[in-house]
Amino acid sequence: MSRRDGLWFVESPPRFVCTECGECCRRPGFVSLTRDEANAAARHELGEGADYRALLGEAWTERGEFLEIDVPGPSGDACYFLDERGRCRIHAVKPAQCRSYPFWPELLESPVTWRAEGSACEGIGQGEPWSPEAILARLEADS
Repeated sequence: MSRRDGLWFVESPPRFVCTECGECCRRPGFVSLTRDEANAAARHELGEGADYRALLGEAWTERGEFLEIDVPGPSGDACYFLDERGRCRIHAVKPAQCRSYPFWPELLESPVTWRAEGSACEGIGQGEPWSPEAILARLEADS
């Protein structure tokens, strides 16, 4: 059996383009980062040699090999990394969890769950269709 068998998006490739609106960054949950990803964010924000502790302060919890940052963050309404304009400060080096959105397994369960997520994400349904191979590569990169 192929890894493509039974996947709805093989027959009906979904459309998505990130508009950088930040809406996905305002929903309750957490951002999970590896230490390497957190250090890349620190270097991006604070300069070469910066460590994630300098960037995150006490805003993280250790969960095995990952660091978790609660959303909403210290501002009370959005991810720790959103700026005052609602844009991601670390967009260029954002963690795999953020890069792979909205191609998360729970959102790709069916066309219904995908369309439902479209009510929260203005980029769903926009842009060019994504190939099944590109979607599966995103899923593998985030696992």
